[in-house]
Amino acid sequence: MAGAYFDVDGTLVSTNLIQPTLFYLVNQATPVQTLQRLGRALVGAPRMAVAELVDRRTFNELLYSSYAGMSEDRLMMLADEVFDRVIRPAVYPSARDLVRRSLDAGHDVIFVSGTLDFILQRVADYFEATEYIANRLELKKGTATGKLLKPVVAGPEKARLIRAHAEPARAPEAWNEILTRGVRASFFLTLPLALWFWFNAAAVTRLLLERGAFSTRDAQTTAALAQLLMLAVVPAGILLVLTRGLHARQQQGDEDANNGNHN
Repeated sequence: MAGAYFDVDGTLVSTNLIQPTLFYLVNQATPVQTLQRLGRALVGAPRMAVAELVDRRTFNELLYSSYAGMSEDRLMMLADEVFDRVIRPAVYPSARDLVRRSLDAGHDVIFVSGTLDFILQRVADYFEATEYIANRLELKKGTATGKLLKPVVAGPEKARLIRAHAEPARAPEAWNEILTRGVRASFFLTLPLALWFWFNAAAVTRLLLERGAFSTRDAQTTAALAQLLMLAVVPAGILLVLTRGLHARQQQGDEDANNGNHN
């Protein structure tokens, strides 16, 4: 099935990665924790501003380092509020219709964003998107370390992730197209040959074999057997294409699985 990929921030909503992060920083369990986190964020703001201009991946890593020490429970608890109070009011008026047109056309809708997965999940549910590609926080013992798990959805890596996601969906269609062309080529090559030999079996057999002890009756019997064999030429050609195609696909699947295990 064809996929429609939406870069969420700036396309479907007017927010960016900073607004949800600020919401988390100002909604800590105690005022002291809120002030501490805001203070650290202010100290790191100039560095983030430079990273924003130079390297989006570094900017993402610096931004999400602000989540270090937050519990997984609090991250999930505030995610609904982030969506309801920050993101949903920022949805562009025509955004849902845009996504709905893709869904109605039978396309998978995949959201792509540098935001965190538990936030983007709520956005995807709101729009009824099929899947999403988002950043993920590293969690240890139920607490965020402030590090992002690889791959980081930012900059050129975002485009690479979209291509990687789209290739498995496209692969069956491409394989079917190649196999169909192979079957069609085999059919149109073998059918004329089979028909020609069917109608000329007797003449060819007499020309090649009818001499000496090989009588006219023997030639007629051989020609009849040859005609029967011609009935199998077209199916045999198609079967050869299908067998080799399936074997090649199996080999490719094994190689992909091995590569995945190595990675």
